Amino acid sequence: MRIDRYKFVVELMKRDLTIKDFAKLANISKSTATNIKSGKACSSLVANVIAQTLGVELKDLLENND
Repeated sequence: MRIDRYKFVVELMKRDLTIKDFAKLANISKSTATNIKSGKACSSLVANVIAQTLGVELKDLLENND
């Protein structure tokens, strides 16, 4: 799965979270969070954890494949 980089960064900014703080909060590695911010794919499990940690629906974070 690919989380939209822009949407991810916007959600982090709304919550005033750094990648390091977010990774700790989500209980994922900083490198995983950085990879997602860079646009790399992640597992559905990690994507769900990210959405849950940010308090948003997963579908609202995913890239649009128009």
